[in-house]
This record gives sequence, C-alpha cells and structure tokens, in this order.
Amino acid sequence: MSAGPESQEFIVAYIDINDLKKTNDRFGHSIGDDLIKNCCDTINHHITDVDILFRLGGDEFIIVFFRKQMNDVREVMKTIKLGFEEINITQQKPYFISASYGFYHYKPGTVMTPEEILEMADQEMYKQKAVHKRKNTSLESAMQKSII
Repeated sequence: MSAGPESQEFIVAYIDINDLKKTNDRFGHSIGDDLIKNCCDTINHHITDVDILFRLGGDEFIIVFFRKQMNDVREVMKTIKLGFEEINITQQKPYFISASYGFYHYKPGTVMTPEEILEMADQEMYKQKAVHKRKNTSLESAMQKSII
C-alpha cells in the first residue's frame, strides 16, 4: 500500500481460533463448523458496519477496523472475548471457544503490501498463541498428575 489520496488509516486484527483442530479430531468436522459459526456470529455481533470480517482460511480470520483507534479495537476484542466466555458458560457445547489475536495499525504513508500487513498482525497473534499453548500445556500436565 502506498501513500496517496486513497490511503486510509485502519487496524487489522488477525484472529486464530484456539484448538479448532482438537475439536475437529475429537468431535468431528460438523462440531468444528459449529465452533467456527459461533465465533463468526459473536464477532459480527460486536463489530460495526464499516468494519470488515473475512475468513482467511481454516481457523484464521481477519477483521479490518476503520475509523477506530487502537484503544477502541482493544475494547471491541474484549467484548468479543466476553461473548465467547458467555457461550462457554451458558450454552452446553462440547467445545470451549477462545481465540488468539494480534493487531497491526496501518497509517497512510506507510509503504507495505497487504501481505506484509497481514504478516505483521500474524506475528503479534502468535505471541498471544504461545501464551495460550503454555497455559494449556500446564493445565494438561496438572490434570494428568491429579489422575495418577
């Protein structure tokens, strides 16, 4: 993207659904599809008409936020996480919904390709995903010790 009269500031959120493969392997792809649908419905409920949500592939989604600052986007993501938690508590699903995400704030004048912008947001998402995996590994280890 290059600076020009059409340049517009935006924030990209790169979202990865945690443990979709485990859900598919354990419960089947129809249950995995239900998890994806619930995630998308929740995200769509919390973003505005000017924001864009699309599936990049598999368990990866992108939200492009327009007319928002980073604090606004962080607040939206908090409400989305709360929406996931509400589903986890109130609906009796065989899976647990959570997602890791990272942001990239594009400002006019920054020369980057769309692929580079996604890569920057992806790198930030993987930092959060690593924390999620460490927590899960610790929890699974503790559960195994309590069984033994």
